[in-house]
Amino acid sequence: MDILVINSFNKINARVRNEINSLYELENNISVVLWDRGGLEEQQLTDEEAKKYDINRIPLRAPRSDWRLVFFFPVFWLYCLWFLFSKEKTDYDIIHCCHPGVLPIGIILSFCVESSVIYDSFEYYVYSFYKNIPKRFQTSTIKKVFLGLENTLVRLVSGVLTVDSHKSKLENRYREYNSNTKCIYNVPSVEKDLNLQEVSTFNKSNEIITMIGGIDIHKGSLKAVRAIDYLVQNKRNIELILIGKVRDGSEKKLTKEIRDRSLSNNIEYVGWLPYLDMLNYLKGADAGLYLQQPSERTYMLGKGNSRKIFTYMYCRLPVIVPSFGEHGQVVRDVECGLSVDSTDPVDIANAIEYIVDHPQEANSMANRGRVAVEQKYNWENEFRKVEQVYAKAKLK
Repeated sequence: MDILVINSFNKINARVRNEINSLYELENNISVVLWDRGGLEEQQLTDEEAKKYDINRIPLRAPRSDWRLVFFFPVFWLYCLWFLFSKEKTDYDIIHCCHPGVLPIGIILSFCVESSVIYDSFEYYVYSFYKNIPKRFQTSTIKKVFLGLENTLVRLVSGVLTVDSHKSKLENRYREYNSNTKCIYNVPSVEKDLNLQEVSTFNKSNEIITMIGGIDIHKGSLKAVRAIDYLVQNKRNIELILIGKVRDGSEKKLTKEIRDRSLSNNIEYVGWLPYLDMLNYLKGADAGLYLQQPSERTYMLGKGNSRKIFTYMYCRLPVIVPSFGEHGQVVRDVECGLSVDSTDPVDIANAIEYIVDHPQEANSMANRGRVAVEQKYNWENEFRKVEQVYAKAKLK
């Protein structure tokens, strides 16, 4: 089967990366179109993976995510048409679209070359776009228009892959308009033994706490710093490792907070790391933090959204999660960590202290998390749902 993936970024989302790697292993031919907007986005495909696929970048400068992006999509569609029809190959079996903004060109191409279209909705796209438009336009009527446009496009595709949402609301809405819809959890693969090696630079006399992913205020990084300060003031030998790219202007605030609290010896910012290198850091840690702060958007998401939580579980780490919403529900279900008020540094600090002071219980939590990933929350299970959507799409 020949598959064309149209992506709205130069960066490949982790879930899409899993999808195309697994599809390739089933001896499908994969071509990828990436929209290079001129940003410095880390490429998620390794060099080895990139050699497997026909990677095509369309250079077109555009905003990262604000409302003006809507005016750039038609130009991108024209680029796609010109680029694809200038190639020798245009007869794809499946066109896999990774953003509602690329769905129109995917649908147009599907009529031209008689392909099926898959809509890969791995974000809450309509909500995000609606919140990015000027506030004077954020009316219920405008929101209904956005939802109506997406629902119409969903009717026209052959299958939908979506994310977990609060009470499965997103999945249920898509299924109203397209019965070939599946919710895909954002989870790691367990098929291969990665042979992880603990990072040798860790100070063995310190308790090591990690926080991975986008490092920003909305994801609790400032609360984590203050929790570490509380523990240091209480004479704990503790170190926080921040792994990921600092986002949304949080760097200045974090740097100032660390400097003002004299925590430079207790907090290390590693930056973005390739996946395997990040896992090696986690192997030597005592616990993982996921401290999403309350917001309208976070209450909309379901328990299958956070790759970070499942990654901690995969690496046998107890996980500290928010007590609100569905984000940390999997941790509560599996009993592989502790729930806290993620807005309260003292509550976070108490949870960290409990885990490091109760190693036997922490080890039991960690093992339960790992078993849950091995048996249920893994990519091998989720990919079966992707295969089901693809199989039905090919029949349409």
